[in-house]
Amino acid sequence: MLNLQRRVEWLISESRFLQVQIYAGMTFPYRPHRGGGKDSGV
Repeated sequence: MLNLQRRVEWLISESRFLQVQIYAGMTFPYRPHRGGGKDSGV
């Protein structure tokens, strides 16, 4: 049973990470690149 609990916790953490990635992609569509943001495509 402990293995199943760990798997569920891992799935929850993975989905949280994906949600953060999607949220960041929608709120910051123009991410600053190595140039520092001047040539980020705005």
